[in-house]
Amino acid sequence: MKRSILFLIIFVINALFSFSAQAQYEDVTGLWRTFDDDTGKQKSIAEIYLQNGKLYGKLVDIKNKDNVCGKCAKDDPRHNKKVLGMVFITDMKVDSN
Repeated sequence: MKRSILFLIIFVINALFSFSAQAQYEDVTGLWRTFDDDTGKQKSIAEIYLQNGKLYGKLVDIKNKDNVCGKCAKDDPRHNKKVLGMVFITDMKVDSN
């Protein structure tokens, strides 16, 4: 009987830690507003999402919808492409930290 209770307690604690670790990184998913450091005005809205166990992020709304990525490296396929809809976080591994 005592052994069964001990195993049950260990199982519950393990389940709680597993749920807590998963909830911790899922909390970053969703829509995030970005702000200009100098003016404090909103610049864009980014969506952070999980796909196949990894985090991704893309710009879903920006003030100037015609902005292009001039700062992207020339060998980057995003170079001089529109920033709206651009994926800027790819294959970020998710862990409990």
